[in-house]
Amino acid sequence: MSKGFYCFSKEINDKELKELKINGTIRNSISSLSKSIWVYTLENDHFILLNGKPFQSQQEMLRSLNLNRVRTINKYKDAGINFKGYYFFSKQMSNEEWNKLNKNIYAKPSKKAMLVWVYKDNKLIKNRPFLSMTAAGCQRPKELNLNRKLIRKYLDSNQSYNGFLIFSSQKG
Repeated sequence: MSKGFYCFSKEINDKELKELKINGTIRNSISSLSKSIWVYTLENDHFILLNGKPFQSQQEMLRSLNLNRVRTINKYKDAGINFKGYYFFSKQMSNEEWNKLNKNIYAKPSKKAMLVWVYKDNKLIKNRPFLSMTAAGCQRPKELNLNRKLIRKYLDSNQSYNGFLIFSSQKG
């Protein structure tokens, strides 16, 4: 098998395929990398399915969202935890399951980092906190024009910088 495909030197018929499955040469189940994954974002207190359909594989999802590690995604899958603005699930969620989720749970930043909430006109930028002060300064939208020192200076001060309010916890 190579990248999810089995290669044979000749065409195989149904009987040969069954025999290969029975003796374990070919797996019946698909690897976790090629299973569908539902990715949601939270907009205006509603969960929205990205692309309107599940991704066909985790690899496709990683490429599309510009993420790097399947292991990290698996850590947050089906946990209802916001990771970089996304919620990952192995199945489509029912209304009852959505109602049980706490919409304010975020993945923990690294030990040296802290979550940073940046607001403009009482709206949270990117609809999620930044995972660190550095990320808040580097991320789009570029019009933030913030660096770590400015963020630290205005953090939790209730003072506006270029129309932005910066907090270390979610503003009520």
